[in-house]
Amino acid sequence: MADKSIRSIVKYFLNHEKVKQAPLPVRERMLINFFSRNLEMVKQTFQGPDFFPRTDPDIALRSILEDVRSAVLKELGTFLDPFLESRIDFSLLKHFHSTASDKPRLFREKLVSLMKVLLTHHDVRYRFSGIIPLLESGTLRDYVKVIFEQKGYIYQHLLNEENLLLDQEEYTHYLKLLLLLKNAAWIKVTSPLGLKFNLADIRHDPGLIVIFFRMIEKMLLRVIPDLDSSIIWTGLMANVRQEYTRPQDVTSRLLYIFSLSHQGTDRPKGKSAAAQTPDKSRFYICMKNFGFFGFDVNILRELYNIASYYDW
Repeated sequence: MADKSIRSIVKYFLNHEKVKQAPLPVRERMLINFFSRNLEMVKQTFQGPDFFPRTDPDIALRSILEDVRSAVLKELGTFLDPFLESRIDFSLLKHFHSTASDKPRLFREKLVSLMKVLLTHHDVRYRFSGIIPLLESGTLRDYVKVIFEQKGYIYQHLLNEENLLLDQEEYTHYLKLLLLLKNAAWIKVTSPLGLKFNLADIRHDPGLIVIFFRMIEKMLLRVIPDLDSSIIWTGLMANVRQEYTRPQDVTSRLLYIFSLSHQGTDRPKGKSAAAQTPDKSRFYICMKNFGFFGFDVNILRELYNIASYYDW
């Protein structure tokens, strides 16, 4: 099979007019879904004279998906490497039961290794595409600044329920670290019965969620042994509904709102004439649907009020 033919097909699919505006991991998901829905038609097409008549269509399909996967991993790596080098201050770890703050360079290297492992999982890549805007923009910094200045509902609960020890700058970096770790919940693990599953398969069963998160915790600690377990759990719990969290999981509930409201195609749908700016619109729609998504309505209301006041 000619590599040039594979590359040309991949380029065609990824730059098609209907999908090219979407983040690359989202385009990967679209391509997989298209192949899944039209598998027999795709195989027949690949056997045609204009494609790969002398190649098993299953092999052609796997080659195309592998090429797409390589393109996605390359793009995500291009973002991650400089981000982890300069955009997170790991000295915040001194507030946790962790020795990582003593050797930030070593911790960063281990985190890079962990992220490369996580991103080999398709569902993690897809979810990761939604948090890149949050990591790249000043959104988290801006909201944390106001939350700490106003000392309203979110701040008081961070202080009294979560026993927060971080200052404003440290907390912003903490949220960035958690956004990277939270998507570990979307890797596939194998049960004792040989079944593969991730959070999507058990999201309505709080008992199984706890068991699953313990499995993920052990996996992460094998890669980064000096990562505090409380950080891992705060990140993982940022994927679940409010009723599955504990009172002290304030940061998790805050990140759950931020990440889902910015999650590309997973963003709550709708439109409001009363909410014109992007964040006002996002949080307004989230408030209308807080019960469906399991958002903490008190945190959500404060975020909406901040966005409304500042016209964000």
